Amino acid sequence: SVEPYSLLTKEEIIRRIKSIYQSAASVICCSTKEFLCSKPRSNFMEDVVGPVALIGTVCTNKLSRTLAEYLGEHQMLALVCRSFEAAFALEKYEQDGTIDRKCALHATAAALGKSIDGRYLVICLEGIRPYSGKFGSNDPQRKLALPAPTLPKGNIPAGFVGYAVNMVNLDDHHMHIRTSAGNGLRETLLYRLFGKLQVYKTRKDMIEAHTCIRHGAVSLDGGILKEDGIISLGCGNPTICFPIVRTRISTQSIEALKQIEEKKLELDGIMQLIQESNKALEKDLEKLKNSEDKFNSFMDLWQTSLK
Repeated sequence: SVEPYSLLTKEEIIRRIKSIYQSAASVICCSTKEFLCSKPRSNFMEDVVGPVALIGTVCTNKLSRTLAEYLGEHQMLALVCRSFEAAFALEKYEQDGTIDRKCALHATAAALGKSIDGRYLVICLEGIRPYSGKFGSNDPQRKLALPAPTLPKGNIPAGFVGYAVNMVNLDDHHMHIRTSAGNGLRETLLYRLFGKLQVYKTRKDMIEAHTCIRHGAVSLDGGILKEDGIISLGCGNPTICFPIVRTRISTQSIEALKQIEEKKLELDGIMQLIQESNKALEKDLEKLKNSEDKFNSFMDLWQTSLK
């Protein structure tokens, strides 16, 4: 049976992955360091970072479930490797192109009493075109400095929570992983998976903000809006999700959030004043035009009377 989402610790997610008998991710999770060290040919595992689902954590059940549904289980179970060399080392082939199940990851699976059937995804960090923009200042998580979306009138959509790429907190031992070019997991892996995916509180918020959604959006109550007009309806029940770690917000963060909300209210007030001023200006311009028309008519009559 599937436990409630409130129990989604990292250990629970690992247990669930291990239980997927014919999965490459299951083999990786079952391969303890002791087991690998006892196998002289297990060095192909050295540059395997792990399954996507275990890269980091999120802070709420709803976010965990929503992001898992958006990616789908095939991507949540995808293996992350540092390089193409590491990825292709996971499999060896016979001369006729069939998989040699006596080598590499398939051999490890067999030693564990498992097998790997079907295809599985491998994400190569060095093959990803990384995010090239700015990062948040003094942020050990190196969150991307993406501008908030804005509606045509210039205001931030109601219910906008943030960008998914910044809402997964990398584990401590994953924060320091770098490609040969010096790029970390957020600007490579997470940016490749989520891009500029927006997160909203509700479907209603997401739908009302559709005019400023360019790269897809999700809502915490299960809405999924993908790129190019594709909407995912219905509901799912993902079992492989990001682990949940509830973070305590510091007093400084609470104060900062309070100031942000105050500034948002102030901005809304300014936008309201601008709208009212624009309406008044339109009325004044209309009056001016009417006066100008009357004046021109009067001048035409006056010039006619002089002839």
